[in-house]
Amino acid sequence: DFGGIESPILSPSAALQKALGGDFGELDELSEQDLAAVAEHQQLEEELQGLDLTGIQALAYVLAAKCGSLRKAFKWFDMNRKGRIAQVAWDTGMCLLRIDTVRLTGFQPTDIFGMIDIDPRDGLITKSEWKAFFKAVEEGSLGDVLKTAAGGAGQGGTLADRSAGREAELQKLAENSFGIEVVGVS
Repeated sequence: DFGGIESPILSPSAALQKALGGDFGELDELSEQDLAAVAEHQQLEEELQGLDLTGIQALAYVLAAKCGSLRKAFKWFDMNRKGRIAQVAWDTGMCLLRIDTVRLTGFQPTDIFGMIDIDPRDGLITKSEWKAFFKAVEEGSLGDVLKTAAGGAGQGGTLADRSAGREAELQKLAENSFGIEVVGVS
């Protein structure tokens, strides 16, 4: 939300929002990219449930799965390479990654940003704030789980690899249920 104005770029379509929530009635309105996002989301939900991860641990897992590691996730959000992430970059990044943080972690993106941006609370997440926030998550056995999320050695590949079967199923469902072929976005 930008001063009460919804951005079509940053706001997923209603059909995508419904599909991420488990309502597949409008699959015919989704692009191939959106179907891939739904498949990845379902895969992440299943993995988070199987590992019994919630909250911040779930967030760390999702970011590692989407970006390859928490270090790479920080770099991805730090779009201007200044060593800090502004709120708008965080919000934009979450939309571009198609992460439904509420369903996957229980937190709104703005709440997560506020939890990370604490010293000083200046509307920017610095690399040191990022590291401090995720330090406890990366230590111990969860560090190995994050490597698995990122597609580490022999762990089933990347998130895209792990969700490929689901994506194919969603594609068939869209084609069979609605008699149409889902088209890609160029």
